[in-house]
Amino acid sequence: GAFYPNNRQENTIRLNFSNMKEDHIKEGIQILGAVIQEEL
Repeated sequence: GAFYPNNRQENTIRLNFSNMKEDHIKEGIQILGAVIQEEL
């Protein structure tokens, strides 16, 4: 809800990568991918 004007509860994620170095973005994507894969 916090990212929608009507505050609907959705299964969403908001990722901020506009102020990160490329190597940090790549590392974060790898970590996030591993976590998602474990949960599926």
